Amino acid sequence: TTKINNEHFEIVFSQKEEVTKAVLYPKVEITELKAEFDTVHLCTPQAKVFVNGYQSWTDSREFSVNEKLPKSSFPGVVLPLLKVYGDEKFVKYPSTKGVFHGFTYAYIRELNKVCLYGSMSEAFGFTIIRINTKTNSVSIYKDLEGVTFKTPYEILNIGYFVGEYDEVFDRYFTLQNLPALRMKNATGYTSWYNYYTKVTRKDIERDLQSFKDAGITPDFFQVDDGYQTNVGDWLSV
Repeated sequence: TTKINNEHFEIVFSQKEEVTKAVLYPKVEITELKAEFDTVHLCTPQAKVFVNGYQSWTDSREFSVNEKLPKSSFPGVVLPLLKVYGDEKFVKYPSTKGVFHGFTYAYIRELNKVCLYGSMSEAFGFTIIRINTKTNSVSIYKDLEGVTFKTPYEILNIGYFVGEYDEVFDRYFTLQNLPALRMKNATGYTSWYNYYTKVTRKDIERDLQSFKDAGITPDFFQVDDGYQTNVGDWLSV
């Protein structure tokens, strides 16, 4: 156990197995707090970085160290009201390549070795993980905006797991007491995240051919919204 103490608060750090926790004990009422925890993580040029998007319309995938994290990819010109659906309003997007952020969990993969950073609880605020492959740094913090601290408050609860892919996620889920999946993984395709409402017959035929050429039989193949002449005219292709 490690403690940081001053006239306004005390922070108590504890570690059990792969999990590090930090609890804030306020001595006075605190209305504004930002706590960020930094560590060093060396990344090779071949490393892959996975970040978990803010929600289902933001990127959740592996990036190379030379890629740039894209902002909201939803076509705002099509649905202007959804231009604010992403996280740009409260998380600063980098202007350089090799800097990524995600929510709840992220990992850095070197061939078969995976280093997973995973929040053990989001009950006290969303955990944001920023990985900078240029400075070899990882920053972890919770979104505490608008929180008033009068009683003990968990400001960090993060696990760090090293091993092969299935090994680290199995350990991550086990420590959260999450049951094993009861269904097998499905392989599928949807046109939406590639083409949105601009999908064409040529696109679909090309992507079907790609599955055939790769010898992959998907469990499902979905032609999503956008194939129709107008919104709601489902039978007018």
